[in-house]
Amino acid sequence: MVRKIAYRVIIFCLIGIICISAYNLIQTYLKYQKARSEYNKISEIALVDPTQFTGEIDWDALHEINPDIVAWIYLKDSNINYPVVKGPDNDYYLHRTIRGEYDFAGTPFVDYRCEDEFEEFNTLIYGHHMQDGSMFNNLSKYLREEDFYKTHQQFELITPEEKYHLIVFTGFYTKADGYIYNYDFSNEDDDYISEHLDKIISSNQISNMKDIEVTTLDRIVTLSTCAYVYEDARCVIIGKLNTWSDEEKGEALKVQAKIDKMNKKKNN
Repeated sequence: MVRKIAYRVIIFCLIGIICISAYNLIQTYLKYQKARSEYNKISEIALVDPTQFTGEIDWDALHEINPDIVAWIYLKDSNINYPVVKGPDNDYYLHRTIRGEYDFAGTPFVDYRCEDEFEEFNTLIYGHHMQDGSMFNNLSKYLREEDFYKTHQQFELITPEEKYHLIVFTGFYTKADGYIYNYDFSNEDDDYISEHLDKIISSNQISNMKDIEVTTLDRIVTLSTCAYVYEDARCVIIGKLNTWSDEEKGEALKVQAKIDKMNKKKNN
């Protein structure tokens, strides 16, 4: 009799554990789905089609939602296709959407201490490493997958003022408090900046990396996300900004005009 009761208690406990685990998995899935749905809607509002990225962004529509949006970042054939914000500190958007609503995935954001983002030597952008592959999860593929860099050598970074290719030239794991998070080079001379460049290039852990020329006159962007290779590890992928040529901008406008025409026909 006692054994039967014990057996039933064990079965009951196991069923309870399974139910709780299933509930947690469902809740996690729903949270991920909510975040994905939110940013898919934002892409539609911004008139961004990740399958035909032209760099044309409806900034007026985005700034009606949130004036803190300072850029849009895109990486072809990846999950990276997001607005980038700049908040009053480095905590506000850590777990908030661009609408200011709580969401664990947060929003990619520029370090608030970068006073003149994308104009000074180094601009820092942070994003979560989400387990569903969203946000900046794909950054770690540069270090984990041997061939990832071959097909992902540049990001597109678009601001209200300009369109840039972000040419990847190094990437590696580092500590959360590492030297790489130096955001202010305004009082440093060329020798100091040159030494910094030499250090980050020599730290590269990306396979098959091309030899990209980077000088003290370039502007670089450091993309950072969590890594789980050791305690307080971070994955950083760093690129230099190259402005789109007038020809590229012109071609993009032609493609965008075709997309707009097709969308207009669908809506009629």
